[in-house]
Amino acid sequence: MLSSRRQFCSERGAAAIEMALMLPILLLLVFGTIEIGRFYWAKHAVVHAANEGARLAVLPDVTQQEIDEVVAFYLSDWDPTVVPTVTPIPATANAPAAIKVTVSIPFSFIILPNFITGAFGVQAISHSVTMRSEK
Repeated sequence: MLSSRRQFCSERGAAAIEMALMLPILLLLVFGTIEIGRFYWAKHAVVHAANEGARLAVLPDVTQQEIDEVVAFYLSDWDPTVVPTVTPIPATANAPAAIKVTVSIPFSFIILPNFITGAFGVQAISHSVTMRSEK
């Protein structure tokens, strides 16, 4: 009976040490998953806003301000403070039936830069949509 008691005493604290070794890795995986989810959410918002901006840009008698307002409206669910860069490229003699709208926003990782200093910075998320003009 005494030998089994010594066996349990020698393993005291092993779970705490294992947890101390694994917790940083688990936290990095959890927060990394959150950051990747935020990135894809922002990318989806930019794609949707560019698509809606292009749908408006192909209509007749539409101003740049109206396109900017529509794109900002569709990005407001993601971040109401973001100011998107909207660049509609009008139809030209070379491509008379197409209008291209590019939407770009800045994106910065929030959690991961605290773990890995300097590895991540402000990234630009952009998307271009080309549609046939109805003008």
